[in-house]
Amino acid sequence: MHPLALADRSNAGDSMGDDGMSEDLSHWLLQETYTVAETALLLAGIEPFSVKRSVEKAIEMDHSRAYKALSFQKALAREIKTEEGFFHRASVVYFGSEERDLAQIKVPRYLELCRGAAMLNDPTRTPTVESLGVSLSVELTRLYKDDVIKWANHKMLTFPYGCSNDSPGTKQDAIPQLARLFDADNPYVSGKMRAAITVLCELMEKGTGKRTPKMAALEMLKEKYSDIGDLEEVAKVISWHTTGGSKQFPPLDEYLKQKSEK
Repeated sequence: MHPLALADRSNAGDSMGDDGMSEDLSHWLLQETYTVAETALLLAGIEPFSVKRSVEKAIEMDHSRAYKALSFQKALAREIKTEEGFFHRASVVYFGSEERDLAQIKVPRYLELCRGAAMLNDPTRTPTVESLGVSLSVELTRLYKDDVIKWANHKMLTFPYGCSNDSPGTKQDAIPQLARLFDADNPYVSGKMRAAITVLCELMEKGTGKRTPKMAALEMLKEKYSDIGDLEEVAKVISWHTTGGSKQFPPLDEYLKQKSEK
């Protein structure tokens, strides 16, 4: 697969349905608000109605982008619980003492309640973002479209996947200059940079095998880019595993799936 296609997939998942057909999600821009679950599905390129507007249902149906949607859903939930986050206008629906007891409040008040609960559990410890209110309902809490688009732009994503954030409904690359990185005539991209990006994209698709990221990158550089100079230094730049040891990594999608299941 071409590196550009791989890089595009890593951004927010390909917008291909499980039947191989491209899904046009631009009609969702007619709405003004979305649930957290709908937002996550749209960022991953999944038509929410095809999975009953539920990330868990997408996983149950074994949709090819389900775990990408799950990672977005967790990221959105974390952002809601961030003091200076993008979603302070949101109406949070959260579970009370009993799961059937639902309440709806704005984000600032929700954070106050979460902090209070965290301090009751351990008054000596300052609550972290991760400890604040994990009981919000992803299928009832609603986010405003403008806030979602701002968050997506901040993360260099498009919302919905494949639609322009500037001109609703217009298809575009998530990162407009990405294709130009692979232009052989681009004077702004060095041979080392082009080699590093290409090798990284291939490792994202295939994994590192029985090698560390650095060793896998070095072997691929020797095979395909032996003329670019200091291969060892380029391999260090490519490697994302910097804590030492001999850890090996599967393809990116498989890694995200394993991480989400833990």
